[in-house]
Amino acid sequence: MTVVFHTDIGRVARGFNLTWKLCGAGDQLGTCDASTDFSGTLQSVNYPAEYPSGRDTFWHFVATHPTRRFSITFTDFELESSYGTCSYDTLKISDPSGIEEGPFCGDTMPAPFGPTAGSQLTVNLYTDSSSQFRGFSADWTGTCNTGTSSSSTEEM
Repeated sequence: MTVVFHTDIGRVARGFNLTWKLCGAGDQLGTCDASTDFSGTLQSVNYPAEYPSGRDTFWHFVATHPTRRFSITFTDFELESSYGTCSYDTLKISDPSGIEEGPFCGDTMPAPFGPTAGSQLTVNLYTDSSSQFRGFSADWTGTCNTGTSSSSTEEM
């Protein structure tokens, strides 16, 4: 699916909110196993060109099956640096259990996140009105939890 939103400078408004579902066969049948895992790539707006300024963008992943867990691994990352404070352009990752990683900024790649403690994952990219950079690309997976799961990150 591709959605293209085009705007001109004639009028400023809120824009829109889009909700879509990606259902694995097992989710529709009420089962969840390795054969029903799915994955994709999440990228900032305009990636690999510069992301737009003045945005607060959220990506919410919500599984249709309650035992599905999400993980995300960044493959490219470049936001505006603020010399360790991350007070300009920032990225945060969270799940509904209250686990949050970030803010991340600059060109230090975030550690892999997940699997989530529940069947949801949120990625938030906030950009201020000054400098723009390449943004990010990340691979995500939705897998079935066969036991106890919790969010975790690894330090390198």
